[in-house]
Amino acid sequence: MISTKTLTVLGTIAALTVLPACLDQHKAIAQSQERNSGQGLTGTWRVLASPAPNPQAGVIPPFFTYTTFNREGTLIESSSDPLQGSRPGQGVWKKTGKGEFKAIFEQFIAFNPIIQQPGVFVFRVTEVITLTGEDSYQGLSQVSICNNAGQECQPLGTTPTEGSRLKID
Repeated sequence: MISTKTLTVLGTIAALTVLPACLDQHKAIAQSQERNSGQGLTGTWRVLASPAPNPQAGVIPPFFTYTTFNREGTLIESSSDPLQGSRPGQGVWKKTGKGEFKAIFEQFIAFNPIIQQPGVFVFRVTEVITLTGEDSYQGLSQVSICNNAGQECQPLGTTPTEGSRLKID
């Protein structure tokens, strides 16, 4: 016959063996729910960009872009801004805090507004994003123009942004 003390020891060992697996499963479920709750940046957003006036680039009226933030930390961007043309932008993003993100993308453009010359240049946008709701965000972008290798960048200015998530009704 097994003593009560032996049963207690065996029960404790069994509990300590199973507990970490249960905790890991609970953590994985919580992370999955967080990803799927709509609180993240993943998805496609309609973004209103309102460039600040800049003597080098002139006055640029507000315009819309579409940005798709992929789960793996990559992004694709398209814009209605005439300077950017119809070329897509490609980049990366990461979470920097609760509801806070940083993104950077680049795209090729065919005209440099600073030196007023055609050619192949890189348009670079670095944006800090803060979620303001499940389906909305505000951001501030630093816009630069670089040589065709993405180097020797010159700042064009800042652009406040407002994003709204595209959804299916």
